[in-house]
Amino acid sequence: MEKKFSYPKSVNLALTVICIGLVTLLSSCLKDPKPVPVGEAKLRYVNAAYGSSAQSFYVNGKRFGEGLVNYGQASALFPVVSGTQSLAFADEATSQPTAGINGSLAIDGSYSIFLFKNLEGKAELLGIGDNLTAPNAGKAKVRFIHLNGFLNNSISIKTSTGTDLVTAIPFTSSTNYFQVDPGTKFIASGTGVTNNPEIDLGILAGKIYTIWLSGSASTELKAYSFTAN
Repeated sequence: MEKKFSYPKSVNLALTVICIGLVTLLSSCLKDPKPVPVGEAKLRYVNAAYGSSAQSFYVNGKRFGEGLVNYGQASALFPVVSGTQSLAFADEATSQPTAGINGSLAIDGSYSIFLFKNLEGKAELLGIGDNLTAPNAGKAKVRFIHLNGFLNNSISIKTSTGTDLVTAIPFTSSTNYFQVDPGTKFIASGTGVTNNPEIDLGILAGKIYTIWLSGSASTELKAYSFTAN
């Protein structure tokens, strides 16, 4: 005679609860992940690569902005979609990529993307967030970036009146913003540097300046700048 087995009602109920739980768990695991919020960020591109030709800029493989940047030039600030984006410079004459990077852009963030040459003379990109908070009344905001690929030594910045602002900026590093008076002038120096003229930008109250230091040799520091507002 064939034996038949049956579970008590309590066991049947427990199995039913387990099955329902498994179905719920599986359905929750199979749900599409929540989409990442997308908004608008802002971006400018800067050619800080000594000896480079005119450069165009691309976001996710599409040409971005309005025009080329020669060495020492910066673009205007343009809106761009936030999130992870592929950013690249390309040589305008040959259409060949110069250097690229993947960057994560926050909603309402503002960024400056620099093309520069590393200590081996190879092109790279450096992305730095901008702080667009207005300076104090009657003041300007200034920051400094060391992008002289011939100079591995740190550089220091002081005002032309002798006030030290920062004693050591390593290569590819940026300072915080300093609040300065209108008309302030600066001197950049470093070990081995013999050509470092006074930096006189005609600083204006209410403006936000980025000053990046480059040069054609390890003995030279030359200043380039753009305003963020």
